[in-house]
Amino acid sequence: MRQLQALQVEESETAAFLSDRRQRLNEMQRLLDNSQTYGAAIRVQRDRLNIAGWLRSKVGDDSADPLVAAVDGGRDKLKFLPTHCPE
Repeated sequence: MRQLQALQVEESETAAFLSDRRQRLNEMQRLLDNSQTYGAAIRVQRDRLNIAGWLRSKVGDDSADPLVAAVDGGRDKLKFLPTHCPE
């Protein structure tokens, strides 16, 4: 009878240990997934800002481009964006 009780206690402790480890694994997997999602969002943002840099190089400082002229402060905004682009 004592041996059965000892085995039940050991089984209970092992189940609790495994449950704790499973929870930690799930948390680490969620952290990894969130990190990958965040990285993808940052890459999209960087790519969008790279387009602003490309557009700025096409417009030039002395250009009378109608798209830049149509936006109030358009040239200044184009100068500002690429400098704040994450690498």
